[in-house]
Amino acid sequence: MKRTTVLLPDDLAYLLDRERRRRGVSMAAIVREAIAAHFNITGEPRQLPFAALGHSGLPDLGANDEYYFGSGVGLRGVF
Repeated sequence: MKRTTVLLPDDLAYLLDRERRRRGVSMAAIVREAIAAHFNITGEPRQLPFAALGHSGLPDLGANDEYYFGSGVGLRGVF
């Protein structure tokens, strides 16, 4: 681990100390946990925000593409 010095305003230092005493852990443990939560470091794969970009909302689009695209009906009004 790398040692880092962090300067906190009095109100944040007070809240950090209060939480440390309540939980019975070190200030460093709480700071590490807060930083990991802020950067979403949970060990689980992160979800890509653009993964559903092409989602049409139509459950049968793949099976009935001719209906939606080939017949001239189009997807107007669907979205």
